[in-house]
Amino acid sequence: MQFEQDPIEPFEPARELRRGYHDRIAEVREHSLELLRVSIAGIGMACHALLERASLGTPGAEVGSTWVSRTSDIQERAAQVDTEVVALLALESPVARDLRVILAARDVTQLGLLCLGLCDAVASRAARVAGLLDIGLRRRVDEVSRGTAALLGAAEGAWATLDADLAAAVVPQAVAVRAHQTEFLTALIAMEGVSMEAALDLAVVARAFERLADHAVEIAERVRFAVQGTPAPALEP
Repeated sequence: MQFEQDPIEPFEPARELRRGYHDRIAEVREHSLELLRVSIAGIGMACHALLERASLGTPGAEVGSTWVSRTSDIQERAAQVDTEVVALLALESPVARDLRVILAARDVTQLGLLCLGLCDAVASRAARVAGLLDIGLRRRVDEVSRGTAALLGAAEGAWATLDADLAAAVVPQAVAVRAHQTEFLTALIAMEGVSMEAALDLAVVARAFERLADHAVEIAERVRFAVQGTPAPALEP
């Protein structure tokens, strides 16, 4: 006489714990993505401040109020990411891809903060340097800012989808963006009759766009690390 065995059902509490674990990883990634999205918007706002001769901190300026409202909780979110990463590493003992994604999220969050700082660097100098920009330089600023925002957007898209192919495409895209940045810097060097203080401000603006492009490539490297295990260089302190 044979007895039918009941099918073995998955242990529900264990399945729920696993789902909760992956939800926590997804939340960490989402916080880092929000930082990148605000940074992309920040590039456009900083460019607007340069081209319209308006500082982001000008009272009553629409761009200023928008910027403040979108970045007021950035530091808190970044701190939440750091706390959650430590908790995941200490309590969940993630391995393989999960571990790489968690570590990449921590780095992308830091890169997002650096990008925000660079946007602030450009915006804070807008009122002092905007009057120095002739039509040609204004066109170059627009090219550089659009290209840099698109590059960071491509890196954000690769991180949002964890797509190694999209991440790899960021590198050749960065070459074209850096060409525009070089043209902008060359035009700045050729300027005459500019005070030392103004020249330094213009140099900071040019350098900020250059570093934003570098960070976009670094984010793409973190995506490749998370997906493929490709080693990524350490972040600069």
